[in-house]
Amino acid sequence: MRVSHYLVALCGLIALTGVATAETDSTVSTWTGEGNLTAGFSTGNTETTDFGAGLRLAREMGGWKNAFELNIDYGDTDGVESRNRIAGAYQLDRTLNERTFVFGRSSYEVDEFSGFDSRAFVGAGVGYKA
Repeated sequence: MRVSHYLVALCGLIALTGVATAETDSTVSTWTGEGNLTAGFSTGNTETTDFGAGLRLAREMGGWKNAFELNIDYGDTDGVESRNRIAGAYQLDRTLNERTFVFGRSSYEVDEFSGFDSRAFVGAGVGYKA
């Protein structure tokens, strides 16, 4: 992925943030979440540029909880790409009673500078609040 891919992902993050704050009706559950942006630049013997963005959104309604995550990281050293990662995840939780819940989670990650090109995860389980 190149910088243009990260800019498209960043625009998506901003658009999702707008959707998350658009619902204000008290009869409808609203989105909650957090986001982050990071950037770093250094010059000297080595010139580095790093950029990162992340967003977590969640919505609870009637015993159901939907949660989304998106993270991107990009870096270059002396004009050569040194970090390139994008990861996304979705989790669905269902409360069964005060202490018991079930969940499912899926995630996908592409990382050009790790031991894998991409990886995916799908899982489900039952939880109990002690």
